[in-house]
Amino acid sequence: NNDDDGDDDDDDDCYYELRGCVGTLSPRPIDSALREYAITSAFHDRRFHPIALDEVSCLRVGVSLLVNYEDCKDCYDWIVGVHGIVIEFQQQNQQQQQQNQHYSATYLPEVAKEQGWTRERTLETLIRKAGFRGTITPQLLKDIKCTRYQSSKCHLTYKEFAAAFQLDTGKHNNVVAMQQHQQEQKSSWRTWFRF
Repeated sequence: NNDDDGDDDDDDDCYYELRGCVGTLSPRPIDSALREYAITSAFHDRRFHPIALDEVSCLRVGVSLLVNYEDCKDCYDWIVGVHGIVIEFQQQNQQQQQQNQHYSATYLPEVAKEQGWTRERTLETLIRKAGFRGTITPQLLKDIKCTRYQSSKCHLTYKEFAAAFQLDTGKHNNVVAMQQHQQEQKSSWRTWFRF
């Protein structure tokens, strides 16, 4: 994950770049959602190759809990670096003239700031992310339903994880040790991921 906040002192030889990012906008129990989306993000984000075993020691996981959802007055009613946004709109399908197609997409609060984007550029890329390939007109922007939200974010490096579970960071077979530890200390596992 490329959440570079300048706090890399204890990450020695690791450089962070995005390797997977998957989540949900629907409320979910945190313990099952963390498990499901960690696996999905690591192995099934179609934009990236699955995480390889030799990458594990240089991973940093970021978890964003999305909070404070609010309807926006218009698609510009949000602040870069503070809010994430969800956009939704409908446009006539070019191939089937009579049928409207629904589009939606989201960016987490940190995306626009990390990319150095303005609100206008963020909206343009988000409309494209939603799959719309037509012309972005003032009317399209006016028709967008926009919801803003904030996030509570936590990071955990592999070294921090290994220290918490007393794993040997020099060995790659720690997955087995982690699974054994999880079975022995189920309450610790859940407490560790409670935010």
